Amino acid sequence: MRTTLYAAFHHEFIAVSGESRPDLPPDEAARDLFARITTELHVHGFALDDTVRTRLWGRDRAARDSGSGVRLQVLFGKARSASFSYISPHHFDAAGAVAVDLWAMRGAPRRRCTSMTRPSSRPATSLRVASSSCPASRGTPAPWTSS
Repeated sequence: MRTTLYAAFHHEFIAVSGESRPDLPPDEAARDLFARITTELHVHGFALDDTVRTRLWGRDRAARDSGSGVRLQVLFGKARSASFSYISPHHFDAAGAVAVDLWAMRGAPRRRCTSMTRPSSRPATSLRVASSSCPASRGTPAPWTSS
């Protein structure tokens, strides 16, 4: 398990990376890996709810699919975040089936959007398209243009 703590943009971040233990089926390996990541987060005062991004690697498609399924079960609600999954046997240093990188953030509270910006009051302009299949290019005004 590799852990990096750093500060940026008035927030504290933690990056935790790890590989599953060898000789475990992929779903069990992913559960074990997320349990170890959770423990590492708690050691530094973070929780899964602070997660902002994850990357998951599977040694093969079955491992990637199983790991992604476990990730959906573990990271739900406030812990849900941007996530990416890859199949890459070359990513692994050991014989594990699943590897995960997780980033968590704490600091300034997350803000909720409470109002929307007003739409622009500028008049719409015509759209010019140079295509023979476009009605506007044949001399007929397109329905989305204004005069």
